This record gives sequence, C-alpha cells and structure tokens, in this order.
Amino acid sequence: MADIETVISKVERVVFNRGEFYIFYTEDGFSVKGNSGEDITPGVKYEITGVWGEYNGIPQMTASKIEAVKDDEFKETLIGDFLAYYVPKIGEKTALALACKFGEDVLDVLEEGDSETVKVSRVLTKKKLADISKFVKENREVLDEKLSFRLLGLTFGVVDKIVDVYGIKRNQVEQNPFVLMSIEGVGFDICEHIFEQFQLNEYSVDRFAGAIEYSLYDLHINNGDAYFSYTDVNNAVFKLLFDRKECRNEDYLSAFFGAVQLLTDNKKIVSYSFVNNKVTPVPINSEGARIALARYTKMEIDIKKQIYGFLNARKVSFDSAKANLKIDALAATRNIELDEKQREALLMCMQEPISIVYGGPGTGKTTIMGLLAAHFRKEGIKCAFCAPTGRAAKRLSEAIEDKAFTIHRILGYTRSDDETGDVFCAKNSLDPIDARVIVVDEMSMVDMEIFLHLLEAIDRGASLILIGDPNQLPSVGPGNVLKNLIEYNPIPKVELTYIFRQSGESLIASNAYRILDKEKLTDDENEFIIKNFDDEKLAEEYIRDIYLNVYMNNEDAVILTPTKQNNLGTMRLNEVLQKTVVDKNDGFRARSSLILHVGDRVMQIKNDYQIEYEQEDSETGLGRGVYNGELGEVCNIDEEEELVLIKFDDGKIVPYSRPQLENVELAYAMTVHKAQGCEFDTVILVLGRFNYLLSNWRILYTAVTRAKKKIVVVNFGDRINKMILSSRGYERHTSLLDFLQSANGSASRNGE
Repeated sequence: MADIETVISKVERVVFNRGEFYIFYTEDGFSVKGNSGEDITPGVKYEITGVWGEYNGIPQMTASKIEAVKDDEFKETLIGDFLAYYVPKIGEKTALALACKFGEDVLDVLEEGDSETVKVSRVLTKKKLADISKFVKENREVLDEKLSFRLLGLTFGVVDKIVDVYGIKRNQVEQNPFVLMSIEGVGFDICEHIFEQFQLNEYSVDRFAGAIEYSLYDLHINNGDAYFSYTDVNNAVFKLLFDRKECRNEDYLSAFFGAVQLLTDNKKIVSYSFVNNKVTPVPINSEGARIALARYTKMEIDIKKQIYGFLNARKVSFDSAKANLKIDALAATRNIELDEKQREALLMCMQEPISIVYGGPGTGKTTIMGLLAAHFRKEGIKCAFCAPTGRAAKRLSEAIEDKAFTIHRILGYTRSDDETGDVFCAKNSLDPIDARVIVVDEMSMVDMEIFLHLLEAIDRGASLILIGDPNQLPSVGPGNVLKNLIEYNPIPKVELTYIFRQSGESLIASNAYRILDKEKLTDDENEFIIKNFDDEKLAEEYIRDIYLNVYMNNEDAVILTPTKQNNLGTMRLNEVLQKTVVDKNDGFRARSSLILHVGDRVMQIKNDYQIEYEQEDSETGLGRGVYNGELGEVCNIDEEEELVLIKFDDGKIVPYSRPQLENVELAYAMTVHKAQGCEFDTVILVLGRFNYLLSNWRILYTAVTRAKKKIVVVNFGDRINKMILSSRGYERHTSLLDFLQSANGSASRNGE
C-alpha cells in the first residue's frame, strides 16, 4: 500500500471541477485530484493529504483531504475575489489591494466612502468611490451575508443560492451546517467542512442525518439500486464519519438511530419489507429491511399504479384474421419475411394497451418498429416514437421513415425561469403527449425517474409499446425498469429470438450471443477483429493509427473503453486522438483542461435545460435543452464573440458560451456506459487496465452490440475471456417487481 503524505502548496490553476471534485496544478510543479469541501481558489495555499502517483509524466497526488491554510493571505484572497465579483467598478487588482489593507472591515470602509482613507489605487476616483459607497449602503445586509458565506470557502454560485434563493442566514448554518444539503451544488463534504470550522458536536443528530441522507443518495446514484440493507447504510455512514478515527460506539448508535427517526419523521427516508406479499414499514435494523430515500421508493410505487392503469384498460377491438392480412401486405411491400415471433409481436402491439418486445441484436426489433410505424400511418393512428438519446432517436427516425424524438424532448424537460431553477416536464397528466400510441426504443437505458415522467404524460386511453434488450447494461440512473417489467407476468410481451445461420451470418450478432452463452468469440480480419497486446505504448500507437484511418475515410466510428482512468482510458485517449486528427496548435480554450477546434467530436455531460438552439424541423426553428450523453461536432468557432457552435447528431445547432462549455467534453473516445443507446458503423473497443468491477459480461456485450458493421477489439492478456466468464449472479436491488406483485393493489390480469 502506498504511503500517505501531507504537503502544503499554493494553487496555480484549476483545470477541472465538477461538484466537489477538483483537478488542479500547484506552483510546486505537481497536480492534485480529489474532493474538497471548499472552493479551490488559485493563489491560496492548501494542506493536501494523499498518495503520490503520476499523470502524463508529471507527479500527481490523489488526495484524501484538501484543506485551505487559514492564514491572512487566505482571507485576503477570498475577500478580494468577493469584492471583484459582487461590487461594481472594482477590478481584481484594486479588490485585492482593498482586501489586504482593510480585511473583514472593507465593507465598513467602502460604505463610509472616505477618499482619504481609501487610497489603494489611482483608478479608484472620487466619483467611482461615491458610486461604490452608494451600492454598498443599498445592499449592505445582503453583502454581509454573502461575505460571511464566502469566507467559509463556498463558491459564488452556492453563496447566491443560499442568500438569494433559499434565504438561509449565517446563524442557521452555525447551528446546523447540514441545512445546506438541500441546495444544488452543496454536498456532504462542504457541510462537513463548515461543521469542522464551527467545532460542533461530532455526535450531533443533525450531522448523522446529513451523513445518512448523503450516503443513501450516493449509494442510489453510484450503484443504481432502489434500496439497501441496514449493513450497507451503516457501513457507508461509519466510513464517511469515522474512517480511520476513533469512535465511541454508544454515542454513535444513539446519534445514528436518532437521525434515522428524524429523517423518517420528515419523510426523507423509508424502511420497509414485504411480509405475506404486503408492503410493511419496519425498523431500519430489522431482518430483511429495505432502506431507501423516500423519493425513490415513491417512484416505484407510482410506476406500479401507472402500470396497473394500463393493465386495467380495455384492449383494442381486434379481428386477428384481418390484422394478419394487413401485416402480410406491409411485409410484402418491404420484401420482409416474418418469423412466428415477429408476427406475434406485431399482433400484440396492435391490440394491447401496454406491451413489451425484447431481444438481442439481429432479432428484428427494428423491423417490428418500421412495420408498426407503417401500420399506424395507414390506419390514421397518431403515434409518437422516442428513444433515450439523440443518436438513438436519429437511428429510430431512419427505421420508421418518420420523425422520432428523445424522451427528454417529447416530455419538454425544462428548468423554471424563477430563482429556484426547478426542473419540470412541460408534458404531464394535465397536458399529455398528443399521441394515441407511444413507442419507446432502447428501453434498457430508461431509469425509474424518466420512465415515471413518461407514464404521467401519456393520455388516458393511449397505448404504450416498450422495445429493448434486457441483457445490455441497465440505466445509468437508479432502477432496472425493463427487466422488472419483463418479469411481471401480467404485462403482454414477446421475446424475439436470433436465428443462427451457417453462412452469411453477422459475426457481431453471433458473438453477442456467444458472450451470453459464455462461449469463446470467433474473429476474422474484416468484421470482428481481435488484436492482442501486452504493451500499452504499442497499443496506443495501434489505436491512433486505426482511428486516423477511419477518420480520414469519414467513417462513423468511435473508441469505447470501460474506464475514464489509466493510460488507455477515455481521458488519455481523447487527448491523444485530438492531437492526431487536428493539425492545428491553436484553438479555443473552453476551460483550462479543454481546447476545442472545428471538427472536434464532443459530448454533453450534464443536462442543460435552458440552452437555446436552432432546429430545422421545429415549428419555430428554435428549441431549448441539450441533455447528458448527446453527441455532436464543433462546426464553427467565433473567437471575437467567444461562441462555439456544435452540431449534434439529431441535427440541432447549439451556440455555446464559454461558461456553458463546462458541460462539454471530447468524445473521440467514450465509456461503454456513455455509448448506451448509440450505434456506430465501426467500434474500436479498448480493453486495457481497469477496475475488476468493470470486468463483466454486460459491459462487453453492450460494447459489441454498439457496432453495426465492424468492431476491432484491442485486448490485453486474457481480458476478453475473463469478461465473458464473469459472474451472472449480481442484479440491481429494486422493489418494482415486488410492488407490482404485492397485495397492496390490483391489476385485472394478475395471475395470468
């Protein structure tokens, strides 16, 4: 195990920040990555504890703790930043000079506006000082509050939300810093950092409540599970609060169970089990207890109610003989020969209020959707087709010969214009989607929250058809919706099967089924190529050469890897590939760690509900919202206006300002998880070094099925076989199926 060291160094520049995670360079020539409970500010000294490694030939410390050195220089830097940010007509140099001279009394001095006292800069004229004095007087109460929070190390964005949106006062935070956890952008680490500054009781119920709520959220998001055991939660909380620290067991248990009661009373968490097929509240430490944030359990219960509504609805009146004739006619016009299962799926979708069609690659899911679209058009039935990502929606549009949408777009996800900035769906039960039939492709990607929003936006009497492959990776967000619905017997469903052929079969499709059957893959020199390496440098050269070849031929290609980290992870590969395909040294600096050029492949990595764009096929020509995972290409850069135009795969052209580019990253290479719902003509799959948890068959299966025409696997050692033979045992912990099957509700087809 590497030795843990502590160093003190001044920050030179921050190159990456998302939430509480930072990567920054120090003036001593090394970089640091890790979580921080306070804003990392250039020019400030930090005490950094962690282990040494290396990145790009430069020493890098992976930090377990990052804490500002609270000396006079620290305060002066924060006060200077504060003045330059909040007080008009004060530049950065003047602000720092004022901070150094007057410290925390600077607002008193500026409010008095005595030009003889304030002699720090020639540019601070009497007229400017009078204007500044007037501004400070008019806004003094707010400025005092904001300065007090800034001196706690909080970012300006968080400070504004605390004061302007939530109206939280400093004295409230002094009593319970964890009251800030309800604010977007404030996590447990920030609250804990403030807690430590105030030297409050480490066994306080409020602190434990914050730790339990944070730990559950972290478990939900990172594991994708809908509930956890008492052991899961207790271990996570203990590690968060007392890892490598002495703990008084009796005080710990008292605070833990006091916090559980507080959170339960406030309806923040739930603890339940299924007894005799009924949902029953139980103590958190009882055997078989399922513990969750209340919002996720409510989602599962609400989904159950919506599914019951579909199952209790009437079927479409149906003449199977006539329906078969219509199917024959549609298939004949497309020169398609349907197998028995495909015909069964079509008949089911034509009459059932809810239905599922599922299967792997090459089973005919796309054929089914094309025929359904043609049938609904011919019958004059308004139908809406949608998919989780822009690229999947574009592919779906080609299959149905009509417009398909992303789920976000069809629901009208947006952020309110008021100070709260809450996210909501324009389409809901009061204003449902205008369609008689809703078809969702790539359903395995859809998490509980998005699926519930979709269900709530479907009009009464409308039908729902779900299409997907349950063997792919489950959704990034919590839940395993498609699998749970397939397992619930009353929902009508058809599994399409792959027919193996002796000649002319797709190696991509057949190898996908070999992965499912734990069989060795078959390779060739054209469609499914496997290249084995034991040297990362040689592998990198091969990846660079093969990607340059497909890039120069303008092929639809991507590099996939299970991990962001290490020498053959997405971060390193994107850096290498950008230098390979872009022959310019200059470019637009979007942020310290990202320079963009025309032609760069990029990805949106966080939902932006407000950003506006041009859309040729919309009624107004304008639209709003770009979502996590959408892929595009930089098509123009306006250096003077500091705007970058990105054309996304669904055709929309989006102008990005520099701050908006914080949510964009290079996408020559991407993780397999990010590629869900996308298909590419050529996939280069890189299986280098990565965490053993990523070495599983679902990741390999999902990666292989992203390729339409060709896949090249860059394999190290016995990696492919280890992934194929990995355990099939683990599934996400969800309660949706149990809620559907429970006696606390009813559906007319229960027991079928």
